[in-house]
Amino acid sequence: MSGAGGIAIRTTERNTLGEHHPATLSTRHNLATALHDQGHHDLAAAEMYAVLSVRRRVLGPEHPHTLATRAWLDTINAARAEP
Repeated sequence: MSGAGGIAIRTTERNTLGEHHPATLSTRHNLATALHDQGHHDLAAAEMYAVLSVRRRVLGPEHPHTLATRAWLDTINAARAEP
């Protein structure tokens, strides 16, 4: 998923399904990982933080999807800290 394509899909899903729908959250999570893979670590971190916030509220802090998001956020933050 490219950054621009992912943003368009994310916007469509959010408008159609809602911000808290599992499909919307999965798309946003995948967008963040794609941004990370492309080296856009700051954008990836911002998106992943947003997903984590919603997943904690909707799914709870120990849900597997929340934990996966936390793990990816750790990976992204580690990449941001590298020189």
